[in-house]
Amino acid sequence: KSFTNLKLFETSPTSKSIACSSSYIATTFLSSGRILVLPTDISSYDSKNIPPTIAAHAGQVSDLSFSPHFPNLLATGGDECVKLWTIPNGGLKEDISSCSSEIKGLPNQVHSLMYHPFVGSLMCIGCKNGLVVGDIEQGKSIFSFENTSYGKDV
Repeated sequence: KSFTNLKLFETSPTSKSIACSSSYIATTFLSSGRILVLPTDISSYDSKNIPPTIAAHAGQVSDLSFSPHFPNLLATGGDECVKLWTIPNGGLKEDISSCSSEIKGLPNQVHSLMYHPFVGSLMCIGCKNGLVVGDIEQGKSIFSFENTSYGKDV
């Protein structure tokens, strides 16, 4: 079996366009800052309807990552911020545009996200000019490392 009637568009080669948990598959959708979330159980997918999406960011989503601790928590990066989305049990039934929490004011464009393997709310955020460690559930940066010589010979 396979998912059908989905119109996915190419994304930038610098962005990660898919993430999986034990319950869901998430992918960037329409190159518009939207995320499509599909069930891993294909029997619960309705190919006759346009699936609901998450309106994650105003610009392109640069990375997305499911929590290794909670399969319904999805983090997305873009627009100099990281947002946490809670996927309802049973999947998306309607579009979502309000995130559960957000880390704003990151030093530059978000390139990558990675959850801590043991601490559920801790996340490493790779930005163009450095690295930020943040608590995604609290919506705050804990500390950052900035590369002030970005683009220069060191």
